[in-house]
Amino acid sequence: MTWLVGAALAAGTAVHAPGTEAAPEVALDGVPESADVQPLDPEGEPHQVRARLLLDRAEVRPGETVRLGVHLEQKTDWHTYWVSPGEVGKPTVIDWTVPEGSTVGERIHPAPAWFELSGIISYGYEDQVLHHVDVTLPDDISGEVTFGATADWLVCEIQCIPGEAELTLTVPVATEGQVQPTPWVALFDHAEGTFPTPMLEIDAFSIESAVSTSAVRPDDEFQVAIRLAPTGKEFDLVEEHGHWPMFTPIASPGWMMMDKSVTVNDDGSVLVLLDGYALENEDGSLPTDQVAGALFQVEVDGEWIRAEYRTPIEFVAADTEVLASTSPLFGDGAAALTPTEGPAVEPANVETPKPFSILDTLPYLGLAFLGGILLNIMPCVLPVITLKLYGLVEQAHITSEERRKAGTFYTLGIMASFGALAGVIVILQQVMDFQAGWGFQFQYPPYVIGLATIVFAFGLSLFGVFEIPAFGEDSMAQASDKEGAMGYFLTGAFATLLATP
Repeated sequence: MTWLVGAALAAGTAVHAPGTEAAPEVALDGVPESADVQPLDPEGEPHQVRARLLLDRAEVRPGETVRLGVHLEQKTDWHTYWVSPGEVGKPTVIDWTVPEGSTVGERIHPAPAWFELSGIISYGYEDQVLHHVDVTLPDDISGEVTFGATADWLVCEIQCIPGEAELTLTVPVATEGQVQPTPWVALFDHAEGTFPTPMLEIDAFSIESAVSTSAVRPDDEFQVAIRLAPTGKEFDLVEEHGHWPMFTPIASPGWMMMDKSVTVNDDGSVLVLLDGYALENEDGSLPTDQVAGALFQVEVDGEWIRAEYRTPIEFVAADTEVLASTSPLFGDGAAALTPTEGPAVEPANVETPKPFSILDTLPYLGLAFLGGILLNIMPCVLPVITLKLYGLVEQAHITSEERRKAGTFYTLGIMASFGALAGVIVILQQVMDFQAGWGFQFQYPPYVIGLATIVFAFGLSLFGVFEIPAFGEDSMAQASDKEGAMGYFLTGAFATLLATP
């Protein structure tokens, strides 16, 4: 058994799932207008994704099973996301509408491609993808039937843009004769060719898993261990860029994956460890139907086998007592955990961290420096530069001691202002139990409008239209002359206000 991984990537490129080929070229001109939608952006330009609702046959029969799918065609270099998008992204959500009495099968996701951009890993689809389900129709249909779908997606290149479409497709019900397939059957067959194989049909390896605690509570850190073991066959593992395509993590939206590791054991098995952080819903309720798992892709005798494995994660209230796992996939210890303790379980076969080296940080420091240079030409920072230039002109004739005092108290004004903002975040999170993050205030239109008004008025004052007594540069200079340190401190505080966006 051989395990293969694609070659290293250039930033922004993709590696496709092994053993897969590009989707066949199929003419889509015959899709009805109601089933063919390309949304427009606010400027009236076509969206990066065109959505179509497809059926694998031109007519349907009572009681039969048909394949119904949403086909997403994306512009070059843009991609949508898999069910577990990785470090960035959002899975495509589809709500199906089928004739009354029909049964909709489980939605299975085609194998994704591996994307990397500036060290950020995600999983999804470029060019085109068909998401489809099997629909079993009732026995009493006649005349015509209508299928529908509402699709909601996120498409990304460097930036990300959401999109949605409502699609409907009406087809006749056949009473006699042979039902003809549509030209899009090849797309359905191609997508099914990348589906994972059901675990019951796989005899080349077995999979087992365990969660580090009997349940997880909001704000708990926990681990999920997944072990894949060959059944009597030896194999080699080539480990490159995130162990793709051998292992792809699956995480539900109710918890955050903090880290992952893959260890090859002496017995030939592979142990995957997922480090998770439990989150409660925005309304304070507990998430349900949460899972953790992996998509394994293995080459056996020249044929690629894909297997999706999921294990449930149970959420409980914060004051609930939970137990540490006794699974051999983790270290020893099965003591009860009190509500205030974390899941103190040491994983087996943890990889040794790489020693810290200052040389490793130099590229990041260089990028940070370039980012700082770029930041200075942003509209929210330019007013601050103007403010400082005026300040330097005002300080041209003061003593060196006064300049040192100006720099010291200007810096203190900035640090105190940012400290106050951080304090507000801490109070909202820890005292008021409000889910606030850094910069959260910019999600509220009244705050943005208020700050934009202040900056606009300040810009007019710099052009000499009028002076703002409280914040104008003349007032700041006067404060510096009359009050010294306080004037410099307030100048730093105002600079923070302008630069916060």
